[in-house]
Amino acid sequence: MVSIRTFEWEDANEFYNYLMKVADQTPYLSFSGEDVRVRFTPEMLASQIENDHLNISFLAIDRQKIIGLSQLSRNPLPRFANRAEFAISVDKDYWGKHIGSQLLEKTIQWGENRWHVGGIYLDVANDNERAFNLYSKYGFKIIGEYPILITVDGRDLAGKMMYKDLRNKPRVRKRSVSGYKLLK
Repeated sequence: MVSIRTFEWEDANEFYNYLMKVADQTPYLSFSGEDVRVRFTPEMLASQIENDHLNISFLAIDRQKIIGLSQLSRNPLPRFANRAEFAISVDKDYWGKHIGSQLLEKTIQWGENRWHVGGIYLDVANDNERAFNLYSKYGFKIIGEYPILITVDGRDLAGKMMYKDLRNKPRVRKRSVSGYKLLK
């Protein structure tokens, strides 16, 4: 059974190994396996994501092994406090098993309920249909285009910026034992 939880320091080595693995499974991540090997150590990765008011990472765990990751981050400057950026990856062996959906749901809930952000942004390569389908299912809309999003093996990949507006979502608050009041 897959569980979703936040990153812990004890996950650093497994987290590093996970990133090395998934980086070689897809061209759509912002880093390659070589980038992970050259630029990061487990401790460096752990220290970058430990500050839960600026970065939060959720891990999908199956049999004590990391099989998925979602991250939400935001800029520390107050003028940027109402927005966050989202990233996700899932081990290819677990594609099609709704791991991405579970991670995305948990991450959106965090942004909405803990950080109280007004919106979440993400980038996606134009030919990454699986990602477009997932993000669209959760209400993300295309709001812009990148002629060059990332360059993989010398080839430029165009992409889209997507956005989910969290500002106008109705909230439900318990009013009494017998009913609920809908708030805007």
